[in-house]
Amino acid sequence: MLYGCGLRINEALSLKKIDVDLDNGVLTITKAKNNTSRLVPMSSSLTYYCREYASKMGFDMFGEGYFYPSRDNGKYNNTPVYVKFKHFMKTAGIFTDSEVGPRVHDIRHTFAVHSLEKMVKDGQDIYCALPILCAYLGHRDIESTEKYLRLTEESDARLKSRHRLL
Repeated sequence: MLYGCGLRINEALSLKKIDVDLDNGVLTITKAKNNTSRLVPMSSSLTYYCREYASKMGFDMFGEGYFYPSRDNGKYNNTPVYVKFKHFMKTAGIFTDSEVGPRVHDIRHTFAVHSLEKMVKDGQDIYCALPILCAYLGHRDIESTEKYLRLTEESDARLKSRHRLL
């Protein structure tokens, strides 16, 4: 969900089962950063995997509780997520103990860049795509979204060539 929907870690961990509409593939994010709320559509593949997860967890999706519960069925703490993420990155050889490496929040940045690239590739004007991405991410203004779009040289060149921004 972090990459598939560009969620913040606390948004994902705060999801209640009732906030996850597996019939329509829509998440309801409530009381996020800056006390904002929004609806977030999921891809059909992510919706499928969420259905599988809910089934294997034996969830009553209309019942109380978190979609990602802790062992005591309370809210899962983000610290174990950070620890496991670093472990997976080190195991994959992405960075070593002496390096800082990527952060969990960088997944959201990657989602933002990939989403903008896809919208442009699909023919959407970049200046129309930015406000859409801004709303999807739950940002108050486009400047906040632009901070997420730390484009790589490769993606920056593709976007510029598509929109003749050179």
